[in-house]
Amino acid sequence: MLACGTNVVAGVSPGKGGQEVHGVPVCDTVQEAVDLHGANVSVLFLPARFVLDGAIEAMEAGIELIVVVPSIFRSTI
Repeated sequence: MLACGTNVVAGVSPGKGGQEVHGVPVCDTVQEAVDLHGANVSVLFLPARFVLDGAIEAMEAGIELIVVVPSIFRSTI
């Protein structure tokens, strides 16, 4: 996304807030990304079973455009 010029203002990964990935700040919650960085779109790259929770978190943070890219995770357990 960055290579194509997309303005990525933050990433979200619970427990990893305060880090940076490729110069993009990481937040613990979507609400934090909205409050600190003005995020207004959410792109969810999650296993399908987590998409609903991710989408609800984004909606509760005031995100109006949510792009969902579900992945299939196959566990060997």
